[in-house]
Amino acid sequence: MSVKHIVFDWDGTLADTIPTLKSAYDATFTALGLPPMTYEQVKEAAGKYSNRNIFQNVFGDNIATKAKEVFYRFIQENHLRLLSPFAGAEDILRYCREHNISCHILTNKNRPYLNAEINKLGWSKYFDRIIGAGELEHDKPHADACAALFQDQYPPAAEMLVLGDGSADVAMARFWNCPAVIVDAKNTYKGPPADYVIRSLPEFIPLIESINNHE
Repeated sequence: MSVKHIVFDWDGTLADTIPTLKSAYDATFTALGLPPMTYEQVKEAAGKYSNRNIFQNVFGDNIATKAKEVFYRFIQENHLRLLSPFAGAEDILRYCREHNISCHILTNKNRPYLNAEINKLGWSKYFDRIIGAGELEHDKPHADACAALFQDQYPPAAEMLVLGDGSADVAMARFWNCPAVIVDAKNTYKGPPADYVIRSLPEFIPLIESINNHE
């Protein structure tokens, strides 16, 4: 195996946005008079559900529309102010560019918010292909979204890695039959088994090198 292409998740993987999502959910639950979710529940939901069904799954069909309005009002007002990359994230992206490894994003974050965050960090130069929520008929991890990322001409599985933090990321990797790497800093990941688990992003470059050295 020789890693030449990496598909990244965004929230909770490259960008430390789960605290922002937690605050948005807290504001939403408060507005609706409901008890809040824990940090772990928010992280699990963000990594498990697609953008199209997360509010139905979290809040129920009856108040999903209202919950979505309150949630995105908070995000619109605060997501750039609270944006912070994980330590080591840009080191990975620089390493990939220096070693001719193409970088792509497939995420359930709405594309306008994603673009704004990538641009604020100055990272647009690192990514070859990006697909966010709502761009296609189906969102990540649906097979249609996975196929569309590479326009149905995806690279050989032996040349790919997926890096994420949730079960949807493992599902993407299974579509391409390539290894899935999960970042699990707090040992709270509850999804299907990944091929590799790392505790922080600085462990990812040594993992790439280890894989390439054993090709």
